[in-house]
Amino acid sequence: MTSAVTQVEAEERCLANGFAWPDGVVYKNNYTAYPLICLTCGDDTPKRLNTVGRHGCKKCFHVAKGLVKMLTHDEVVDRGLAALHPALLLEEYKGKGVKHLYRFFECGHEWEISPHNLHKGRSCGACAYDQGATYVYLMQRGNILKVGVTAVEHKKSTNCRIYKLGTDGFSLVHKAEHKTRKEALTIEKLIVDSRNGGPALKPGDMKYDGYGETFFKDQVDVNQLIEMMK
Repeated sequence: MTSAVTQVEAEERCLANGFAWPDGVVYKNNYTAYPLICLTCGDDTPKRLNTVGRHGCKKCFHVAKGLVKMLTHDEVVDRGLAALHPALLLEEYKGKGVKHLYRFFECGHEWEISPHNLHKGRSCGACAYDQGATYVYLMQRGNILKVGVTAVEHKKSTNCRIYKLGTDGFSLVHKAEHKTRKEALTIEKLIVDSRNGGPALKPGDMKYDGYGETFFKDQVDVNQLIEMMK
């Protein structure tokens, strides 16, 4: 693989070799070490992307040799009950990095999450989806417009799409706050569905994923898009 791969291609290569790409981590090149998550054991020791296909997971190798003990189903259940956001495992344990169905005690929701993320303190995704103010934003780069959703307004972090797109040449045109993420995503979908034709960009035209929500400026009414964002 050459260094000219996209974020999506990097994530797909990880999955093809038994690893999950960590949330919020931006791909730079093949030679940078990333905390790739093994789908079998959940180990996230930093690895370079150009080695995952050749070397695999060292922890799984050590388990196969009897040097490290793999967690049992009962041990994973106990860890879920003792997590920061306690949850009951509802299916057979398949691997620490694999998503499993859990029932969260705090809210009663059933949600798929990996034991790795649950043990690190992640909470119910259904609650995160329905709660918390979220921004719908409109950004511009030349003749290209990009609409999207972010939970962070202007913080310099990988969780703020406005900041990330700013590093890719986009400037903010407008943003609107909404009470829930679900509401914001509904508005984003309405805007994208109103587009005449497909996206203005294609994979590889942006540093980050999101090309599917792009427009050519001269093909849309910017004032109408801003009105839809309210």
